[in-house]
Amino acid sequence: MIQVAKIGKSVGVNGGARLHILTDFPEIFAQDITYTAKSIGLNPQSLLLKIKSFENGIVVFEGYESRESVKTLTNFTLYASLEDTRKYCELKEGEMFWFDVVGCEVIEEGEKLGEVIDVDRMGGVDYLLIQAIESEKFPKRFLLPYIHRYVLECKEKKIYTQGAKDIWLSS
Repeated sequence: MIQVAKIGKSVGVNGGARLHILTDFPEIFAQDITYTAKSIGLNPQSLLLKIKSFENGIVVFEGYESRESVKTLTNFTLYASLEDTRKYCELKEGEMFWFDVVGCEVIEEGEKLGEVIDVDRMGGVDYLLIQAIESEKFPKRFLLPYIHRYVLECKEKKIYTQGAKDIWLSS
């Protein structure tokens, strides 16, 4: 499941809710997709968008067409399936989904440096959190900016880099 939005406060009297988009692919909301809504301590729920008004950031969920009912969804996080994400979100040349990057080996000059365990965005730049190969001298993890300066190519679950080893050794 991929986190795509957070449900905000209710708006109006007809079950509108503010939707805070957490994805780079807002087109995921343009289709008739069933989302999973989760909140800590509560059972997950399946939700279907009934009305979408993204100019105002407002949505209405099927079965939650009143102010009182939609308030029960405030602060829930919406998730889309991997299958729907792949189906409805179009990637540009050279782009990859974060969930496809996680698990990739990081290779520099034929040497495996480690494996990507997470991706995080800081200041508009995506960073790969890399679990480094075992070494007593160097850190167990390091961050690598996912930019052309360091990432040369990504194919077949391998990310080929330059300068990544220097970042690891100086961490």
